[in-house]
Order: sequence, then structure tokens, then C-alpha cells
Amino acid sequence: MTDYVELLKSLKASLDSAASNQEFHRLIDLDSAVRACVNEAIEASQKDEKLKRDIAGVIREIMPVYRNIALVCGERSQLLKTEMTQLKRSRKGATEYLSVYGKMG
Repeated sequence: MTDYVELLKSLKASLDSAASNQEFHRLIDLDSAVRACVNEAIEASQKDEKLKRDIAGVIREIMPVYRNIALVCGERSQLLKTEMTQLKRSRKGATEYLSVYGKMG
């Protein structure tokens, strides 16, 4: 029998680590693993009240991790959006410069 509580705690630690280290590429796979594990755990705990309570407790511990991930990803998204805007402006400026320079030369 799978120890879903320990598996979920391990996945929580991995999510925490990936978010802290800004390993965004790992978050998608970890999220899929967490979701699959939660679904299996809930299914397995239908007839075991203690297991159901333990799993619910771990899920409550995972929720703040997801909130933190959403915050970190939102901040990263905003940073990338700002960088893209600056890159577009720089590119436009370079194009205009070359256009004017071409007319003078």
C-alpha cells in the first residue's frame, strides 16, 4: 500500500524547493504529480477516516506552497513582460536610427 501522506510531504518539499530556486520548468511536472497523488490518495482514503484526516492535513500544508508559487510566477511574469517591452522599444529605436542613418549616408 502506498504511503500517500509521506509521498505528498515529499512532493510539497520538492514544490517548495523548485519555487525557492526559481526552477519554473520543474513546477509543471511537480504540479501534475501532486494532483495525481491527491486524486489517488482521496480514492484510497474513502474507507479510512484516519488516512482521510491525515491527507487533508497535508493538503492544507501544500496550499500555502501553491499560493507562494502563484506569487513567484506572477512576479516573474511581470518582470518578463517589462523586459519584453524594453526590448521592443530598443529594437524600434535601433530600426529608426538605421532608417535615418541610411537616408544621410
